Amino acid sequence: MILRYNSVNDLADFKNVLKYPKTDEECNKPCMREEYRDKTFYAVLELKKDYWSDAYCGIMSHENKWYKRGYYVIPVYLQAHRWICGDKIVLMPREFCDLFGKPWSREPQDVPRDKWWIAADFKRYWGLTKTTLGYLPKYIENYELYDDVDEAISRAKELDTLMELNDKLDEVTSTIEREEGLQDNLAYKIRMNHKFTERQKLEHQICEMTYEKRNVRLSKAYDKKKRLEDKIIHYARFLKA
Repeated sequence: MILRYNSVNDLADFKNVLKYPKTDEECNKPCMREEYRDKTFYAVLELKKDYWSDAYCGIMSHENKWYKRGYYVIPVYLQAHRWICGDKIVLMPREFCDLFGKPWSREPQDVPRDKWWIAADFKRYWGLTKTTLGYLPKYIENYELYDDVDEAISRAKELDTLMELNDKLDEVTSTIEREEGLQDNLAYKIRMNHKFTERQKLEHQICEMTYEKRNVRLSKAYDKKKRLEDKIIHYARFLKA
């Protein structure tokens, strides 16, 4: 199920937290509410452009992996903080175990071992959690969060499909704009060609034939664009349902 909330106060307790504590006793740190504490969620992340990761993986090794743009599912847990910029809840990427397979005691223990790598099997994500380039801005408002990994993966697949449809629409639109520009040039040549010589007459005929062929291509492109637009509208409505 998707995590829904009206404000960060629904998820964490920020009351009676002093902005400028004078003693350790006064330093009451904000904390997640019980139902969200020590719980794993799955964030759906949009990678807006391809990204090469050489993130450090431990023992003098680096990841060296190319991440394609699209939607990824990243296991996280939540932490509450009171900062100068306001009360914030940030996402902490889950590291289920150390290099020797031992679970980290500092993290939630609510996911069975056999389900640790389901999100990674869908799309490997580790380099995206370690980058300093801003691909994982950690504020909770930037993501859809789910408490079930399979539901999060289904959502990511749906958004991938929508992204692919939009890419196809952009490609068709670019083709139409290019063809329309060429058509305008041909129409100008046809109007300005006075056909004084045999060569000019032949060029005029070639321009007219090319104009007609390009008209056919444009008509097909217009039809394809309309079908894609209709498909995107219906699919977007399905995602909102």
